[in-house]
Formats: sequence, structure tokens, C-alpha cells
Amino acid sequence: MLDNYERLVGRLMDLETKFYELQEKYHTLINDYESIKDSYEKLKEEHEADRLRHRNELGTRYDPFTSKQA
Repeated sequence: MLDNYERLVGRLMDLETKFYELQEKYHTLINDYESIKDSYEKLKEEHEADRLRHRNELGTRYDPFTSKQA
């Protein structure tokens, strides 16, 4: 009977250890996701700013009605 109890306690301790390891991995993944999401949003904003800048530069140099450089 004591042998079964010791195995059960050992198994519970293993499960507890694995739980905390998985919990740590989960938090790491959440932090990585937030970091990637922030980087993506920043790149998206930079891309939009570049797109608008290029559009404005083209607008000052290109006449769409005559298809010639102004």
C-alpha cells in the first residue's frame, strides 16, 4: 500500500513540475506574440507612411491627364 502511495505522490509531483514548465512556456509564447504583434503594427504604419510619401512624390511629378512628367 505504501508503495502505491509513493508512486502516486511521485506522479503528482511530476505532473506539478510539468504544469509549471508548460505554464512558463505559455507565458513566453504570449510575450513573443505581443512582441511580434507590436513589430507588425509598427511595420504596417511605416509602410503606410512610405506609401503615402511615394504617392505624394509621384503626384507632384506626374500628370495623369497627359501621362507625362510635369
